[in-house]
Amino acid sequence: MIAKKFSQNFFFQIVSQAISFIASIFVARLGGAAIFGNIGLATSYQNLFRSLIVNASNNAHLKVYAEDKSHGIKTYMYYTFSLFIGADFLVFIWAFYNYITPNSSLNKLQSLLIFIFILQDFIAFPALIARTDQTAKLNIFKANIVNFIPFITINIFKIFAVFIGFKEIGIALAMLIASLAGTFYSIPIIKKSYRGKFDKKLLKKYFRYSLYIAAAGISQSLLMSYDKILLGFMKISPEMIGYYNAGNRLGVLFMLIGVNAGGIFLAIFSKNAVNKDTDSTLNYLKKYERYILIFFSPFLIGTIILGKDLLGIIFGQGFAIAYVVLSLSLIMGLLKILTIPLHNLLFANNKFKSFNILSVVYASLIIFLTTSIAIIDPFDDKLMSVAFGLFLAGLIEKVLFTIYVKTIEKRIRFSFYPAYILYFLMTYIISTNVINHLDLKSFASRLLITVVCIAISILGGSILGIYKRSDINLVFNLLHIN
Repeated sequence: MIAKKFSQNFFFQIVSQAISFIASIFVARLGGAAIFGNIGLATSYQNLFRSLIVNASNNAHLKVYAEDKSHGIKTYMYYTFSLFIGADFLVFIWAFYNYITPNSSLNKLQSLLIFIFILQDFIAFPALIARTDQTAKLNIFKANIVNFIPFITINIFKIFAVFIGFKEIGIALAMLIASLAGTFYSIPIIKKSYRGKFDKKLLKKYFRYSLYIAAAGISQSLLMSYDKILLGFMKISPEMIGYYNAGNRLGVLFMLIGVNAGGIFLAIFSKNAVNKDTDSTLNYLKKYERYILIFFSPFLIGTIILGKDLLGIIFGQGFAIAYVVLSLSLIMGLLKILTIPLHNLLFANNKFKSFNILSVVYASLIIFLTTSIAIIDPFDDKLMSVAFGLFLAGLIEKVLFTIYVKTIEKRIRFSFYPAYILYFLMTYIISTNVINHLDLKSFASRLLITVVCIAISILGGSILGIYKRSDINLVFNLLHIN
């Protein structure tokens, strides 16, 4: 039963990310880099605090409901709505200041977009409440439907708006109107759970639980938004922000898919912690890293080798400028995927203080490294410097979490399979040199050679024992092939 719920959640995450990515392609190709950049910058401001609130207050409600299922959602609604007012007020003040101030970090168009997206937050508020309510009750399918309806409607309206020639304001207003779909669907669900009275003691509990897990929300919101905000603050043109957003988008998509897959380890590690079964935990960590490396590395190699072609084909001419951003974002995504089980291991063993400290350090690294490297700009390329700062923060996060989880199990390593990493790195180097040596001009020929090199690498990996027969059987079982 639990496996089915996990599968449902993972399926909706995959579909949602795919739809969001397709919508981004339409905006970039039909609207152009400037529109893509302006909307990306405005939504980054929208999501900066929103991600924190959603992460903290929603998880607080899940814990409160798990402790006492008689609680309704009235106190939770008041609490979350107050957080939205406070957070959006801060963003509004910043946007308004930039709107009335000449030569500010945001132009008037970007400020207006932020105003619209703030309003969208409040229109979409009922859908957020309904989704959390259904998740707490383990109605996973219904919870995802509540989230999926406004999500798909917003992206369809976005595509339609850019298709008929709307600019930034028109696209943002279309997204705002589309948010009403989730509101109408969510209100009947909320009414069923809107019971009880406003409880000040319960409010304090929500606040305490939110603070307990806020650190993770801060680092996650900064990871998703701070880089675009920084580029805007440094007065990088909307076109260049659009290019950066395109390169970063593929890496984020890859990371989010992997993060959702890695999250299932919390239940497994919690059980092992109770049983003091560190051998089983170590075995799962090893298997997870191995599967991630052998299944995702060929994909990463191909995407990085053909990165310039893919950016041009997917987003349009000119976006190839974000090739290095794409490469660094993909590697950063891989690091994040490999770090997620370590987060869960700390949680499972009640190392909440350590987790919060590390999350705050990671959040600080995101701000410090991306900002300082962008200012120094050692590559003479602001986009590359910001992307490198994020990558470096992710690398240090992986090192720090590895060090801390060693207090739980000394046999844990930064990487259990460094030879695998070297093998796939050699595959990348050889493939790149072959393509450069042949001086291939067409995308079709580069694609063919890349596929051949990766196929040879997988075959060689089978001979060396990197790939095994059980791996092939695993893929067939996942695809339900007999």
